[in-house]
Amino acid sequence: MKRNVVKGLIFLVIVACIILIIAFCNKKPSSDSTPKPSQTTTPNGSGNVTPSPSGTSLVTEATPTQVANPTPTPGSTDQIIPTIESTQITKFDISGMADKNIVINLNYPKVILSQNPDVANKINSVFEDIKSTDIQAAGFYAQQSNEIAAEFSKSYTVKLLSNKYLSLLVQSQFKQGTTETEYLDYSYTFDLSTGNIVTAKQLALNETTFRGFIAAQILTQIYETDYMDSLCQDFERVINTYWDDTMWYFSETSFVVFFNPNTIGTPELGILTYEIPLSACEDYFK
Repeated sequence: MKRNVVKGLIFLVIVACIILIIAFCNKKPSSDSTPKPSQTTTPNGSGNVTPSPSGTSLVTEATPTQVANPTPTPGSTDQIIPTIESTQITKFDISGMADKNIVINLNYPKVILSQNPDVANKINSVFEDIKSTDIQAAGFYAQQSNEIAAEFSKSYTVKLLSNKYLSLLVQSQFKQGTTETEYLDYSYTFDLSTGNIVTAKQLALNETTFRGFIAAQILTQIYETDYMDSLCQDFERVINTYWDDTMWYFSETSFVVFFNPNTIGTPELGILTYEIPLSACEDYFK
């Protein structure tokens, strides 16, 4: 009997030892071993790291070190934003115009892009050609004027300057004597990676669908205005079928389409401008 009791005690001691050994082996280290989210930084940039709910990290697009807060645009890249300077012509010789007061004030953009001078030269060549044509036109305009006084001016406004696109609105004004000033606007949007003029066809996944969407947006805005009686009879057809690549530009938040006087409205309405938010256009862009 005693021998069986001893054997039972020995068995219990052995079991207890085994349990202690197992517990010791499974004991966790005292230091915190929970995995920490990794943080990836962008070399030579100022990208901010935002932890995601899953514990990984999302890296925002780095801002180029040469530029503060570039404007986000469709297809944005890390390319450097150029500098825009202005060149101005205020007078030039017009034969036989000594007895007339002809005011000439022509302004043109000059793009400086030290990282890619070939692209800058390509863009600037467009405006050199325009300048040459304008000088000839101004001379012809002045010579044909029957008024003692005449004005011919051209200026430009930078509508968007980002690390991807440069959108410019060029504004022309003509005036003879005491007549009303005539206005004519046109636009250019350049791809800063190539220097090429951007077209709606290049932007859109499907040009026909995109143009239809833009036309519908413009018409919706027009139907809410109080000037419909001053529009041309076929303004809807014009909007649906005719706005070319000199009639739109990017702003910081919108795709903007405009119509010069006598295009869809009377001269009294002036230049009509319609803004479609870029957020609404995203599904139509490449």
